[in-house]
Amino acid sequence: MSVQISFNGSVKHSTGNPVKGLSIVVNSKELFTKQSLAQTATDSSGNYLVSFTRPSATTAYQVEALDTAGNTLASSDVFLKIGELNTVDLTITDTQYKGTPQ
Repeated sequence: MSVQISFNGSVKHSTGNPVKGLSIVVNSKELFTKQSLAQTATDSSGNYLVSFTRPSATTAYQVEALDTAGNTLASSDVFLKIGELNTVDLTITDTQYKGTPQ
């Protein structure tokens, strides 16, 4: 039986400004391995939503915000809440990505 998994959240700079256009990647985290499962991008408000289906529900995931070169700007390890929307908000400090004031 497959399991539908969803993550949402926002990416903001440490100044509080939302950061648009960053890649968001969800990885499974197994012992000694990391596998990319799904990808999306932040919208103009720095928000994202990503959903995917897995054959079974592993519980350890990592959500990363990447720049256009694929460098990790922020990440968070997450333990999955099955059957719920999993919210992961990320904060970046890189001065190149200060975001847009609201």
